[in-house]
Amino acid sequence: MFSRIISPPTIRIGDAEIRLSRRLASQVAFHAIGATQRLASDLRTCEVGVVLATLDEAHGILASVGSVIDQTATIRDELLAVDQLLSRGIHEGAPSTMLTSAETIFCQSTCLRALAPDIDLPDLDALGEQVRALAAALADDLDVARGRLDGKLDEAARQCTAVAASRSDTRRNSRKAKAPIASILAYPHPAALRELVQGVPQYQQPDAAKAYLADQQASIDAAKERRRQTERDHLTRELKESIWA
Repeated sequence: MFSRIISPPTIRIGDAEIRLSRRLASQVAFHAIGATQRLASDLRTCEVGVVLATLDEAHGILASVGSVIDQTATIRDELLAVDQLLSRGIHEGAPSTMLTSAETIFCQSTCLRALAPDIDLPDLDALGEQVRALAAALADDLDVARGRLDGKLDEAARQCTAVAASRSDTRRNSRKAKAPIASILAYPHPAALRELVQGVPQYQQPDAAKAYLADQQASIDAAKERRRQTERDHLTRELKESIWA
């Protein structure tokens, strides 16, 4: 019997420790997008006194997803090192609990087979195939998670900054302000907003943020109207074709 087994790897999210699955990182990123978008909505109506804390929470979600991705990538690298060890007897990975367990299994298997060639032991080649399959699945999951992190999640977090900036106090004395604009704009925000506030006095920057959000909403409304018009045109063509068919 082997004295060690390879324990299931886990991911730490805040104070919680979650067993790794093949789609954990991408699912965490997916749910983070929705949570951050809800915070952007909350920022429009919440008390000014909690604007900064809510904004910090939104960008904290972004950081947490980045941590999950980094941890998953580390485990993927450990799995690749385990595969190298099981298939070739050598590895290039950094020391880890998983790799130490795999080394023990490999050494015990090698020694037992040398002593008793006919002994019935787990097939290390089959185990290696399972490890490779899991590493490949994690690589695919990481691609999806990174796409969501750099795409919709980053966009949602920057949108939170824009909304928070529009809610900022306009007091010139920032020590009395509950949501000082300088503290808010220290968080990542949309490039278009950065251009609007550049060179503008701080007390006018919340108005610049409001103008940015208004332009953004106007663009969204115009796009919706174009889609509706396209649908109406398509329906009109279908009706004409059915009449003259």
